[in-house]
Amino acid sequence: MHEAFPWYNTEDEDGEQDRKPASPESIIRREFVRRLARGVGAISVAGITARVLKRALSEGPLPASGTVETRTVQRQEIQELSQVFSYDAPEMRLSLETVAVLKDYWKKKYTEDRGFKEGLWRAYAEMGQWDPYLREIFKQTGIPEEYRFLAIPESHWSFGEKSKSRARAIGPYQFMQATARAYGLLINHAVDERNDPIKSAGACARYIKDLHEKTQDWNLALSGYNGGYIWGYLHRCREQNTTPSYEQFLLFLERKANEARERIRSQPFFVHTVGKGQTLSAIARHYHLTVQEIKLANGLDSDLIRENQKLNIPLRNEEHRRKIFYQLIAGMKENLNYPPKFYAVLELIRESGGQIKRHAPLQFQTIEAENVIPGSTPGATGPTLRQYAAAAQQTIDNLRRLNPAIADIDVPLPENHKIRI
Repeated sequence: MHEAFPWYNTEDEDGEQDRKPASPESIIRREFVRRLARGVGAISVAGITARVLKRALSEGPLPASGTVETRTVQRQEIQELSQVFSYDAPEMRLSLETVAVLKDYWKKKYTEDRGFKEGLWRAYAEMGQWDPYLREIFKQTGIPEEYRFLAIPESHWSFGEKSKSRARAIGPYQFMQATARAYGLLINHAVDERNDPIKSAGACARYIKDLHEKTQDWNLALSGYNGGYIWGYLHRCREQNTTPSYEQFLLFLERKANEARERIRSQPFFVHTVGKGQTLSAIARHYHLTVQEIKLANGLDSDLIRENQKLNIPLRNEEHRRKIFYQLIAGMKENLNYPPKFYAVLELIRESGGQIKRHAPLQFQTIEAENVIPGSTPGATGPTLRQYAAAAQQTIDNLRRLNPAIADIDVPLPENHKIRI
């Protein structure tokens, strides 16, 4: 659940800011997460059973290849994702047909690209160790069980530093710290439950459920899980009193992308709004400029800047404009890509017909410290994973495998923390 270049933001001509912390869409998202953390506005899917959701998913929320839709779109095979958001194309068009073509693109990528293919089937095999528990979590939450496979396009079922995204999302289901904590995941010096397969799966299921309740659309929920532009779209729907739909969201992205490209092409500079903690040198590096170039463009005498300050970012030449454009629309690509990428993975798993050998489910019991180490008192100076291993007469490697949320075997675990043995 990551966003490209989360630190940076630019301002549209109409005042909308794609990444500004105080923008309406980010306020919606922050308030949404805060309310969830407080338990306000509990979400339910009354009248929609898991069976119905599963059937809807199996029938396919995206159009089948070759589907004809209202807006005529010339179908062509996508060789590179840059063909969808192209700086050089006459006009960028996004539709349900575009998404169907993208699904075909990802199926081909996961079939023919060695790295993607190996990542998919390694992840699928290794998930077998936890699969009975993951299925039950999504089932109990009222979400189709297939959504447990979100961990494959998100991280290829990886943990810790191997799973860390550019936006610092971590774990198999790729949670940022704020969202993880809002969904009850513990993150401290000893434990990061974003790396716990069962607990992070539970957070994923609840988050998807909440997003679906907010959008009433599974594709919008998926877009919201992995990208920020959905919040600007929902804000626009609320302002215009319109019902959100995935097709209209695609048109929203289309408009944003074309407008961003037009601004980059036609103006000598664009406006950047300084975010919290940003420095002039960091902004200059991000936009492939020198500090002096930005200072000259803004009449600055020093390197000091303040949060929410507007900076003119000069555009040197056509190649610089092209590079900046692709940076600015990176988040749009995340939003557009995620549903078709996920459905491509699902289709390949279904088409495998169970022929891929999976790891056997892990067997364990969950237990507290005093049940392993008699007389121990969990707390700041409580037992470590190494002590648990010795007391339970198990290898450290086995306990690490069962408890991937614990990074350091010699750090005392939090009070009342439970481990699997």
